[in-house]
Amino acid sequence: MVAAVLLAGCGSESASVPNVVGYRLDDAHNILKDVGFEQFDDVDAIEDRNPFVDSNWVVLGQSPGAGESAEVDSTIRLEIAKPEDDGVRARIPVGSPVAEELSAIDARNAATDAKLAAEAEKRRQAEVAEAAKDLKEFVDKVDPSLRLMQNAVADLAAAADDIASSGVVTVADLASLRDINKALGVLWDEFENAPKVVNSDADETQEAIREFQHAADTLISAEGVAAASSLDRFHQLFGSAQPRYNAGLTGIYAGSGIQPPTV
Repeated sequence: MVAAVLLAGCGSESASVPNVVGYRLDDAHNILKDVGFEQFDDVDAIEDRNPFVDSNWVVLGQSPGAGESAEVDSTIRLEIAKPEDDGVRARIPVGSPVAEELSAIDARNAATDAKLAAEAEKRRQAEVAEAAKDLKEFVDKVDPSLRLMQNAVADLAAAADDIASSGVVTVADLASLRDINKALGVLWDEFENAPKVVNSDADETQEAIREFQHAADTLISAEGVAAASSLDRFHQLFGSAQPRYNAGLTGIYAGSGIQPPTV
């Protein structure tokens, strides 16, 4: 009878295993220790890694399960992973401490992203407004010269008709062509200061102006045996420059509320 009592006294104490699934590993250990469990087998559920920092890991499963009775000197097996591992978040129970923690992080990140997006949009709108202001100032500045350009291009086309009719390039024609070429050069320089927002349109306009200048130069030789070929070349250059010039101006004037002085 005494032996039986001694044997019964040697039995290990039992306790109900608490639920630690969805807890950080360090918290899980502490919860289990609070009820008397001291031995743990932490097993990586994803690959063979050792948990050096317990707080970086979350418990995905436990054995014995929550509510089961186990001797306090037995080993509790904990299946663990890192929350950022693929597929792990879906295995963390809703409402568990780590699930709530991750939801709070998501909410903070979403709020931060929204704030950054709002700030970026505000900067974008300010840049758009500044670009529109710069463009309007540029258009106002060059518009008088561009309207004079309409006359210059018309004079260039008229000079070509006169030279084709007379078959000679007079001194007056030469003076007129040089004046036209000079005016075109001054206009070309003005587009060097075009705002970045219309860089491509300004480049297109400048290239067209150069073609008009080359067309003017070609007319200088439009007499004698070179007359026909020079006039053909003039019409080729003029015909190429005109639509390019108009397209460039249309792009530059877009949104300015001012009708572009196309030729």
